[in-house]
Formats: sequence, structure tokens, C-alpha cells
Amino acid sequence: MSQEGQLDGLFMTAVQQSQGIENFFNNLFSFMRRKTDFFTYDDKAKDLVSKPLTEHLNIFQADKKKEAALKQKQEQEKKKKEQEDAAKRRQGESSAEVEEVTEEEAERIMKEEAAKKAKQSSDSNDTTTEEKKVEGEEEKEKSDKQTPLPGNGGYTDKYRWNQTLEELSVYIDLPDGTEAKMLDVKIQTKKLTIQIKGKDKIIDGEFHRKVKIDDSFWSVEKDGVKRTLQINLSKVNRQEWWDSVIEGDAKIDTSKVEPENSKLSDLDGETRGVVEKMMFDQRQKEKGLPTSEELEKRDKLSEFMKMHPEMDFSKAKFC
Repeated sequence: MSQEGQLDGLFMTAVQQSQGIENFFNNLFSFMRRKTDFFTYDDKAKDLVSKPLTEHLNIFQADKKKEAALKQKQEQEKKKKEQEDAAKRRQGESSAEVEEVTEEEAERIMKEEAAKKAKQSSDSNDTTTEEKKVEGEEEKEKSDKQTPLPGNGGYTDKYRWNQTLEELSVYIDLPDGTEAKMLDVKIQTKKLTIQIKGKDKIIDGEFHRKVKIDDSFWSVEKDGVKRTLQINLSKVNRQEWWDSVIEGDAKIDTSKVEPENSKLSDLDGETRGVVEKMMFDQRQKEKGLPTSEELEKRDKLSEFMKMHPEMDFSKAKFC
């Protein structure tokens, strides 16, 4: 059974109190030197550190490759869609050219259009114009959303992010050599502001949902001269997936979120129940079948019908 993630809260607190990753590792090895016999055998100590380090470096690099490939694919699909839309617009414009027709032809065209409308009306059954409009808007909105990256997050031109049900992490590439003291980062319950002092704000907007300020923190990760700002946010509602970090930014399609099955057993009973219900509802929606809530309503209605056989339900509409 995987234990990955079980100690995240403890480690986050340690990193926060250490004021950065470098100090965290320094404090960790200081503890191992003073309180354990870890350094008694140098080769064994090095081996114990290098093996998991190499393993997780490989996992990280594999995830980065997947993320880059998926991002490239999404950009290609977006470009292709834009080209198709442009071609449709051009075709529509060309077909909209005015043609002179005789009165007889005009009358014939009007009759044909009326017949088409009448047929469409009879074929629509109980589907109203408003329902069609809503369905069309939902499909358009869904097609505009990103497929979640590895880690169930997404990206914008300013940052990338991932999430679990409990927390969310944001990564922002900073100019080379940027230090923590040069940043002004404000994490509020419903707002995030990030700025390099003396320059324009990088982010200044409202969160998609509320966060716990006391359990959220930020740090600057260093790789040579490269700098990355990492922001860890603790969700107030730990039973839902975010479709974006900041309101107005690009959204992901949360119906395609894939929580790691190996971690379900690590969750407490209530949270696991919520995750399993969400996964079931997502699968049902993809198949065009009723969700758990809709099934529950049907069961209650069926029970009510059995209790009142004297009532006529022949004209009842079932959702």
C-alpha cells in the first residue's frame, strides 16, 4: 500500500518553519547526525539517500515530459480548432453572398424553408429551444476547457498548477537570481497577490474557492540561477476539485480528473466516500446515465408511487 502523501501536512509545516527547502534538508540531516546512528556507515547513508532521490527525480522528469506532451497536444488541437472555425466563417461569408432570384424561385425557397422548419419542430419531441440552447452552451464551455495535466491541474501563460482534494500547488517561473526578499506575496482567504517589488503584479485576482491562510505558505526553489516560486494552498472545502486557481483564468475539465486509485485506501471514510461518489457520477455522465443523486430521486419517487397506487402517474415526467 502506497503511503505517499500521508505525511504531507507534517512536511509542509517543517518546510514552512525552516523557511525553505535548503534549510529543511539542513535541519533534517542535522537531526539525523545528532539523534540517530544514520551517519555511522557512510556508504550505506549515501545509498539510502541517493536511491529514493534518483527514483523521484525520474518520476518528476517523466511527469514533466507527459505535461509538456499534453500541453503541446492541447495547443495543436486549439490551433486546429481555430483554423477550422476560421474556415467555417469564410465559408459562411461566401455563402451569404446575395443572389438575384425570380419571384417564383423566392416563393419556392420560402415554402421549402417552411417545410424544413415544420419537420424540425415535429422531430424535436419534448426538447425545447431553451434546453437546446443550454446544451449547446454547456458543450461549448466543455470544449473550451483544458484536459487536466498529470497531478489534476492545468496551466496559464503565467503559472502551472496541480491539486489533490485537500490542497493545491502553484508554480511560477521567476527571473534568474530572484530572491525571496524581492517578492511581495499576499495569500488571503479569497485572494492572491504576487509581485516582484518595483515591478508589475504577476497575479492579482480572486481564488476559485476559499483557502485556509494558516495552512498555506510559499517558498522560492533554487536550481542554479533558476528560480521557481512554489505556493501551497490548503482548501477550505476538501471535497471538491477546483477547475481553476484564479477566477477568469483557463479552466480544466474536472469530469476528466483522475485521482490515484492507490491513494483511496489512505483517505478517511468520509472523504473516500465523497471521492468514490464523484468518480461514479463522472463515469455515469460520460455514458449519459443518471448520477447517484438522480438515481436516489428515482428510487424515492418509485417508493412514493407504490405507497399511492390510487394516483395517476401516467403523465409524470421522469428526469
